[in-house]
Amino acid sequence: MGESDIEGVIELARLTQLPMQKQSRAAIGTGLASMQMSYAYRNNILIPAEKKEGEDFKTAGELLLSDRGGLVFMPELGYHENVAELDFASMYPSLMEMHNISPETINCSCCQNDKVPELGYTICEKRGGIVPATLGPVLKKRAYYKTRKKAATTHQEYQKYERRQNALKWMLVTCFGYLGYKNARFGRIEAHESVNAFSREALLTAKEIAEAGGYHLVHAIIDCLWLKKAGATHEDYRQLCAQIREAVGVDISLEGIYQWILFPSSKMDPGIPTAGKYVGWYDHGEIKIRGIEVRRKDTPFYIKKMQARLLEIVSEDGGIEAIREHVPELLREAGFYLNELRSGRVNPRELVLRRRVQKEAGEYTNNNLSAMVVRELAQFGINVQAGEMIEFIIIDQSGKRDAQKAKSLLTYQHWDGYDIEKYTELLLKAVETLLSPFGYDLEKLTEHYHTGKVRKRRQDLLLPREREVQNQASLSRDVITGRWAMTAPT
Repeated sequence: MGESDIEGVIELARLTQLPMQKQSRAAIGTGLASMQMSYAYRNNILIPAEKKEGEDFKTAGELLLSDRGGLVFMPELGYHENVAELDFASMYPSLMEMHNISPETINCSCCQNDKVPELGYTICEKRGGIVPATLGPVLKKRAYYKTRKKAATTHQEYQKYERRQNALKWMLVTCFGYLGYKNARFGRIEAHESVNAFSREALLTAKEIAEAGGYHLVHAIIDCLWLKKAGATHEDYRQLCAQIREAVGVDISLEGIYQWILFPSSKMDPGIPTAGKYVGWYDHGEIKIRGIEVRRKDTPFYIKKMQARLLEIVSEDGGIEAIREHVPELLREAGFYLNELRSGRVNPRELVLRRRVQKEAGEYTNNNLSAMVVRELAQFGINVQAGEMIEFIIIDQSGKRDAQKAKSLLTYQHWDGYDIEKYTELLLKAVETLLSPFGYDLEKLTEHYHTGKVRKRRQDLLLPREREVQNQASLSRDVITGRWAMTAPT
């Protein structure tokens, strides 16, 4: 149920014709298949007995041309001012409906046209496809709910329509991937490839229209564009959206204009940008964060808290120079968190890392952190399956002081300590994300804070008497309630 709550489940149950109890547990693909089979049954269309549709033969050249995803332009690194974000609304499902893309309409035997750009696939012009026929009502209902949400006069009414449109949003997000899914009853890879081809064409068209109007492309990814132009107003961008909408046929709107936006570099190579990571402050007073540490599920809470505090300091800065003036304050604030971390006083629960395991205990051939935690849990009879999440604290990343590099949260003891140097590195990388455009990369930050390379653990900083008390005490975790309790020796 998640973000959609009971309102969203009811909405999906109405559309998919699945019982609510089943709908609440079903994958979105199950709901899509139910809608498609219902449409086929009501329109006397044969339903495929086998789920797997064979792929048409392609030459190596045809495969290279067709087997591509959406179009992505790499962003210009660093901070930018007065950048507008333009978003296509439900681009992929809209293209599927507009161009009649469905497994049975692609490369039909009755029509000869080269409708799909680049690929030359034909699309049937004599009959409507099952996929666009089932997506059409969903698109219309979501647009209606979004309109009602904007017109809501009470918080309760706003939440009702927000939950309903959110449930439909996830159905629309999933429908594209389901079209190319090998076990989809009404799926076909050529239809999936056609949607990608149309999306690339749409984004290129939008880019060309914007550049013809004097706008500079800062970044673009699949269904979003980031543009800037000196002196451009909200109305200018709305007019640009109208031009793109008319040319492409898909609704596009102005998400907002950023007072400032940051596109950070890759952690692997400071000269390479990352397409899906950015943080910016809209001129209407809202921050948007994607992909950086504070939004990642695998970032320890303590580091999230630190980065969130830094963003709070610069959130309402009007531009790059204002942020630059705040750099000394940002360094001081980060230094406070760093000192707490290196003193050993941070609650270990705030240093928990969460990762999704890719293998089961017996399948690992190395001794990385995930492997060690999964094996440790297996010794206690807890068999972690591939795809499940594990929670752990790093004790000694190097393995020199402790062969058990990390411990599961379930088996962690208070005196196990934590790897101060590794967590220092993680914290400084989070600072680097925001300050590297001002010259503070990881090396400069290490030099600034005088953090050495000696690997220390929290237990190494305890006084002898404190260590003795901890060695006599036992720390247990109530797994059911999630409470921590220190039991003194009797």
